[in-house]
Amino acid sequence: MSATSSPRLTARTPRRRPATTTRPGSAGRFRRVLREQLDTQRASLAAIERSASLAHRLADNDQAVTAARLHAIHRLIADSEQALTRIDDGTYGTCQHCSNNIPLERLEIIPHTRYCVTCQQHADSRRD
Repeated sequence: MSATSSPRLTARTPRRRPATTTRPGSAGRFRRVLREQLDTQRASLAAIERSASLAHRLADNDQAVTAARLHAIHRLIADSEQALTRIDDGTYGTCQHCSNNIPLERLEIIPHTRYCVTCQQHADSRRD
C-alpha cells in the first residue's frame, strides 16, 4: 500500500475532563449546600401553601400564579432530594444523559443539576 492510499493516522489528544466533585470534601460541601437549599425550599413551600389556603378569596389570575409557584417549588425540592441521593450512590456530578462529568463550576451554580450544559440545552430545545 502506498503512502497516498493508506489512511492518515494522527495521534488524538485526549479530551480534558472537567473538574468534578471527586475532589476531597466536595461531596460533603455539596450535601450541605443541598440540605440548606432544601430547608429554604420547604420554608417557601409552607409560606406558599399558607397563602394558597386563602386562594378561594383570590382572583383567578392570582390562583394561577400560586399554582405555578407551588409546582416550581415542588420540582426544586424533588430535584434537590434526587441530587442528595446521587451523592449517596456516587453518581453525583455525572450527566444522567451522556455520562460525562458535569463541570464543578456548573454544580456550584446549580447544585441539583442532572445534566451537563450540552445535554441540558438539548433537553430544553426539545421542550420548546
